[in-house]
Amino acid sequence: MIERELAKVAKSHLPPAERLTELDEDDEGRAVRLFQGMATQWNWSVMGAGGIIGRMATGLRYEALPAVSAALGLAVDRQMFADLQLIEAEALSAMAAR
Repeated sequence: MIERELAKVAKSHLPPAERLTELDEDDEGRAVRLFQGMATQWNWSVMGAGGIIGRMATGLRYEALPAVSAALGLAVDRQMFADLQLIEAEALSAMAAR
């Protein structure tokens, strides 16, 4: 489901603030919106062997979370943070599979 939603975002020509993702549960929908807002806040690892260099996302930069959530008008509680971490883990798994 996350890969499908990320594909929709990539194809969208709307600014990030106007890209809405609707899921059945309100908390999950808010967490997806927060995850989308954090799209530019990834930590990256650079790897190389024999002149070949690649990048791999290693996780979100949580120090940016207060600014991003405030800009989106989202209050981050314990459940919202757990949902964000779940989405992040699934996204990392999907990116690693590519």
